[in-house]
Amino acid sequence: MACGIRLLASEKDFGAALPPDQIVRFEQFIASIPDDHMYLVETALSVPQLVVTTRKTISRLTAAQVEKIALFGIAEELRARIVNAYCKATSFDMANSWGKIVRTVCDEFTAEETREVLMAAAKNAQIRGSFEVSRVLENIRKAGRLLEGELETLIKAATEKTSAEVFDDDIPF
Repeated sequence: MACGIRLLASEKDFGAALPPDQIVRFEQFIASIPDDHMYLVETALSVPQLVVTTRKTISRLTAAQVEKIALFGIAEELRARIVNAYCKATSFDMANSWGKIVRTVCDEFTAEETREVLMAAAKNAQIRGSFEVSRVLENIRKAGRLLEGELETLIKAATEKTSAEVFDDDIPF
């Protein structure tokens, strides 16, 4: 299957000549792609017959699966999945897992994706309280996707504690 997907990606006319049942087999493979073949996800995005299935697969990827994909020059769909999953983190573990990926690829983000991550860090207590947030913010600063004034304003908002967090402690009184 891996060779077939690479062939489809390199020879656009070849995919158009395939019978529908063969396309279905490729779609089924992409829909339930094994972890050791995650590197094919971005290649499958360049095959017109597999784009819809590949986008659905990307929308379900876990942080561990995304880590198995080469993350250089990443596709828009994959960046969107990373940003969306990080911004919607519902636990510290989730924020830390996706945060590791965000800090690795934030130099690939657009300015808008960078803003989304910073605004989520300001609003989402799971992100703000995660161990990875400081490294994410540091790498975003280094990536230089935003103007300095805007960047500092968003980072300040992401690092300030809310009034509930200031008064939240474990001391029972």
